[in-house]
Amino acid sequence: MSLIYMYIYVCGYAVFKYDAKIHNVVEVDRAGYDGCTVTGPSRVYNSGDDRIKLAGGEAFFICSIRDHCTAGMKVAVTTA
Repeated sequence: MSLIYMYIYVCGYAVFKYDAKIHNVVEVDRAGYDGCTVTGPSRVYNSGDDRIKLAGGEAFFICSIRDHCTAGMKVAVTTA
């Protein structure tokens, strides 16, 4: 399984770089993060080079392809 690289810049953006043919990034709520599920209106990114503005507080991201999330491809971010 290839990796998804994530960077957080001081200006409040999370940047995800990955092979878009085999991964995606989905912004989910805490329940989606904990259960590796996508329910309701979730933001899906699939460019392979996603720049996401973090609003502050908690944000949760998973890869929703097959069993990637349950294998550990998920990240929780807390920003001020």
